[in-house]
Amino acid sequence: MKSSMGVVTNVCLTNCPDYLSRVRKILGCLGRSVGMDRRQIEDAALALTEACSNAIRHGCGASGDGRFDVTFTTCSDFVAADVTDSGGRPDWLETEGAKDGLGMLLMRSLADGMEFVPHKNGLTVRLVKRVSSTPDRRIPHAV
Repeated sequence: MKSSMGVVTNVCLTNCPDYLSRVRKILGCLGRSVGMDRRQIEDAALALTEACSNAIRHGCGASGDGRFDVTFTTCSDFVAADVTDSGGRPDWLETEGAKDGLGMLLMRSLADGMEFVPHKNGLTVRLVKRVSSTPDRRIPHAV
């Protein structure tokens, strides 16, 4: 049975790419728990992998602490993943063109919603994937 209550799961990771498969498995379990089909989970996992790879590559560098967080929020009609790094405020946030790299286009095409939320120490990328049987609703904002 699906629940309309939100469930939050937080994972703190080091900048090791070996952990990406674990993040995808967590997403798969959460997606199945709210009724996502295999294709939706695969799309969400690919978008999440790109966001985590970007956090490892750009957000855990010299100005970061070598770690990043992935916070999953599940409700009856979506799974959201917030990927938060501490690599400082990225320069490309000030220009629109840099947001159109291949990784950004990939995430936008696979997720039902994506937003960037800069914070004092870095950046949060929020990805949202809806359960296909739910009506189109407003994307929940990152915290």
